[in-house]
Amino acid sequence: LNDPFVHARADALARRVAALPPQRRIERLWRLCTGRPPTPAEVADARAFVASYPKGDPWSAWVRVLFASNEFCHVD
Repeated sequence: LNDPFVHARADALARRVAALPPQRRIERLWRLCTGRPPTPAEVADARAFVASYPKGDPWSAWVRVLFASNEFCHVD
């Protein structure tokens, strides 16, 4: 997941939703990556992650977190 290709795709997806307000951005990214809406706890986790991200683009980093999630990597 540290491959430049993955980072480029995460950056592109983060830019795709950049015009949305944070709440809608979280919901949209979650739906795009998992096919379902986030739970309230997942929204809270996303908000905390983005708010505490030390440097760089927190939204691209959050997309990489979603890419690494079990739901994104495995089909049930």
